[in-house]
Amino acid sequence: VGKHSILIKESSISQFEKIDQEDEFEIIISSMRLDVIVASLMKVSRSQVHEYIMQAGVQVNWVIEQNHSRICQIGDVLSIKRHGRFRLKVLKSRTKSERFVIIVGKTV
Repeated sequence: VGKHSILIKESSISQFEKIDQEDEFEIIISSMRLDVIVASLMKVSRSQVHEYIMQAGVQVNWVIEQNHSRICQIGDVLSIKRHGRFRLKVLKSRTKSERFVIIVGKTV
């Protein structure tokens, strides 16, 4: 490129591994609403999360989401600016008070 010589070498795709490491942890939430889940992940109040969502700070499945009352599904990927990317993996159980216990994976 320019005055410098470059060497291009063909490689097979199998030589490159996709490394997806996720730390798994549990959260207990009262509903599957976006603001409830994000508040639990960020460890802040829902009113603070509402402002954060309205400022386009949250993406659901790689699309900016500004509807704070959106119902999330298992398998959704939540990208939270300055906090990381989270995947809702498994609905593990329900508590006696009908709260959801969800296993979440955080991309490392």
